[in-house]
Amino acid sequence: MQAKLRSTTQKVDDNYHSNPHLIIEQGLPILKKLPMKKEHPELEKIRKLIMDKMPIINIVDVIVDVEKWLSLSVHFKPLSGYETKIREYPSCFIATSLSYGCNFGPTQTERSLLKFSRKQIAWLFNHL
Repeated sequence: MQAKLRSTTQKVDDNYHSNPHLIIEQGLPILKKLPMKKEHPELEKIRKLIMDKMPIINIVDVIVDVEKWLSLSVHFKPLSGYETKIREYPSCFIATSLSYGCNFGPTQTERSLLKFSRKQIAWLFNHL
């Protein structure tokens, strides 16, 4: 293993002069930014075709659909068993998933979802 490592380091030492993206300033190696690759001429056409076929969907609708298909709220319950006392637990779970899954936080989620307060969302997150 040491011989393999030595041979690799020797190759790097011998060939670093021919690397145009590596410069050494004040004894420190610095890698330059690689030049941007040219996009394929048909790329924009392909993007447009994909976007035409792809419907615009609200992120909340996506989370609701995932909850309906997988019933994730069944697996993420408060450890105390308190979920039976929470009215509409799956919808609270969806609000909390949106809040922390999208990194909004409870205050921003409260502005988006008028049904829940930030305290409700934060409480559920802290007790899951």
